[in-house]
Amino acid sequence: MRSAVVSSTVAGGTDELRALAADSAQMLRGVEAKTGGYVRLLDTAPGTLAAVDSVLSDNGGSIVELLTGLSTLAEMTNPRVPALQEFFFPTQRAGSALDALSMVIRDGGIWGLVNLYPRYSCDYQVPRHAPSVPDYPEPYLYTGCPANDPSILVRGANNAPRPPGAAIPGLAPPGADPNATTGPAPIGPWTIPLPIDDTRTTLQPPR
Repeated sequence: MRSAVVSSTVAGGTDELRALAADSAQMLRGVEAKTGGYVRLLDTAPGTLAAVDSVLSDNGGSIVELLTGLSTLAEMTNPRVPALQEFFFPTQRAGSALDALSMVIRDGGIWGLVNLYPRYSCDYQVPRHAPSVPDYPEPYLYTGCPANDPSILVRGANNAPRPPGAAIPGLAPPGADPNATTGPAPIGPWTIPLPIDDTRTTLQPPR
């Protein structure tokens, strides 16, 4: 009785068994064709793994520092994934940064387009210095463009992807002096005294 059940079960799955046998034969033919590669892999694997183990044991301290640095890099990069995606795969134009580079450098030359249409210029609302006076003032801390029109500042700092709650660089925080400048530059032995007058300035060697 049991033999009859087994036989009927096998008979009912004849087509599936034939398909399994055909697929198994094809797979084994592929394995047979790659036998030399498997043999080479098994022959070289012990030496390669031993070399890797030696490198890890000789550079254990450096690897720990490397992994620590990679962890810090991951923490900084993870919240800025939208900005990285916008750089490599921008949504405001077709293609990616690599596609744009391949369009610029091609056919043995560098190609470009010149657009003479006047562009919008932003008024940063900070005092301007006369460019003819060689006094080299310290730069302003807050020179963000105050315009909020997204059609003007599509790629400006106001619209750059950033983590939620991150400060917008270049814009003065509430209560800060909008005309604040950076600290004075350090003075060294080769520093030229400012402002420069019309006479020739001679540098004195350090003592």
